[in-house]
Amino acid sequence: MQKLIPAVSLVLAASAAVAQIPCSTTNLGTNLGITDETMSTAQALGFTFTYNNVGYTDIQVCDNGYITLGATGGIANWNVSAATMLGRAFASIRPFWIDLEPGIPGSGDVWFRAVPATATDPAYAVITWDNVLDYNTNTTPCSFQLMLIDGGQIRVHYGANLGQLGASEPWLIGATQGNAAAANPVSFATLPLLTSGNPTLHETGAGPIAYADRTYDWLPDGNGGFIVTENTNCATAVSYGVGCVGTFNSFYEHFTTTPSIDLSNTAFTLLYAAGDYILLPSTSAFVAPSATATNLGLGDDAETTVNLSSALSYPGGTTMSLNVCSNGHISTASNNAQYDYTPTPAEFLNWANATWAVWRDMIPGPTGGGDVWFEEVGNVAYVTWLNVIGYVGTAPGTTPSTFQLQFDLTTGNVDFVFGSMDTVSISGWTGGEGWIVGFSPAGASSDPGSVDLTTAVPATLTLHAVENLPLEISCNNPPIAATTISLDTANIPAGSPFGAVLLGFTQYNPGISLSSIGMDGCFRYNEGAATLLFFPAGSTGSINFTVPNYPGFSIQAQSVVYAPGAGLTTLGALASGGLSLNIN
Repeated sequence: MQKLIPAVSLVLAASAAVAQIPCSTTNLGTNLGITDETMSTAQALGFTFTYNNVGYTDIQVCDNGYITLGATGGIANWNVSAATMLGRAFASIRPFWIDLEPGIPGSGDVWFRAVPATATDPAYAVITWDNVLDYNTNTTPCSFQLMLIDGGQIRVHYGANLGQLGASEPWLIGATQGNAAAANPVSFATLPLLTSGNPTLHETGAGPIAYADRTYDWLPDGNGGFIVTENTNCATAVSYGVGCVGTFNSFYEHFTTTPSIDLSNTAFTLLYAAGDYILLPSTSAFVAPSATATNLGLGDDAETTVNLSSALSYPGGTTMSLNVCSNGHISTASNNAQYDYTPTPAEFLNWANATWAVWRDMIPGPTGGGDVWFEEVGNVAYVTWLNVIGYVGTAPGTTPSTFQLQFDLTTGNVDFVFGSMDTVSISGWTGGEGWIVGFSPAGASSDPGSVDLTTAVPATLTLHAVENLPLEISCNNPPIAATTISLDTANIPAGSPFGAVLLGFTQYNPGISLSSIGMDGCFRYNEGAATLLFFPAGSTGSINFTVPNYPGFSIQAQSVVYAPGAGLTTLGALASGGLSLNIN
């Protein structure tokens, strides 16, 4: 206990000194322009940062989620390994070492900003990896921010998207003086974490992290080591609940592991009506390929085109042919995705052509087992994966899957019919684990979120050709006490004359239904103690809000707009989800 008292005193003193430094910031500074496997040039901190009792005035930044201390000597490395980190001839701080690829289309960038001292706050530097895509799949954005604070404190903020990493993505969090330093494995899940004068600490793992959307402070312990705590007093804006009224043109369920698929011996239908799909339960039975069915001869990562006897109508158009991919998806034309064995929602929702999917890394044909068949019987075109094997590691599995898509050429209806599905095989390919089952029309679609088909199908789900995104509220900066932020409302229907932000101190979560006043599908998320009126500019509306000087308090916010022309509710009004402004 006597040893712990000085440590606690240091934590309290350091925390007080940086109270007004944000836990994270959207003011990122300068885009370093670094690309894959690149170290930045020297970045001047503007102060002396002390690590391991050594002072540094410059750093280099690596695209792969770490910095090296000093103006030269840094080496970029993608192969995450504690031994490699410990053996390097330079000191490094690794807020989230992972193989990233900035600079490619769709990827974010790496940024640096030096912030000078003020009369009340020490100088600090901010290094940001902003929505940088992981290298292995080029689909998972990674956001995190490192702050080096004059006095030797380190602050790390992890973005929410790090909770969505592929299960086999390796990562490391830590720091070391290098030069063959001794290993010091730790767990950031067990806090406070004391390294007792040791400047080295590291945790390794793979896949989604438990630290997503959280902030950690590494306080100097006075002996060259750290005391790590979670900062639970950060100024944050946390969304909750749902806005209304959203209509989407896509749906999917993302089964993140092979065993999690629960659709064996079930069926559902996409009823084609007036250019839309309505998702309904189905009583359609599996139709085994007849003696005259065509074996499409698909092997691993292959696709082919089948011609239809008449046009199939679907949301967005008609087609006289279907492109069939061995990995479980069918589209109106090739999406050039036959080699894509990593089922991710972002790719699925943005393919160029309308796609019906039971997408997984599969191996039909002689290499794996089972085949993909096609035939027309009457007015129905059947595409069947019959006893098709998936991957286990780099080898074919032993548990087959059987499923079938039935396209009614007369009505445009599509039935998904499942036999026995593989709930055993585990793909060892990075990002190759799991399934995506659903439909997405041509081109970019908004993400409606994964839907549980087991519970959704007994009800009805309408997919509209024209999307109406639900009303959303956000703010442009963290709610730091005595600062002014902008409360921003998005997805406002055209022609809406006015809107308002409702503020309160009581959070209703789950929300209170507003159906009784003619706002079906909308909910109330606070008591509305105050109202800030705004006038939309197009699809957005903003209002400035001065954050009260009450650190530790929370204010609840929710947007409402009057949009009678949209015809989405009887009252003509719409509401967003809630936003909790946690003041620091």
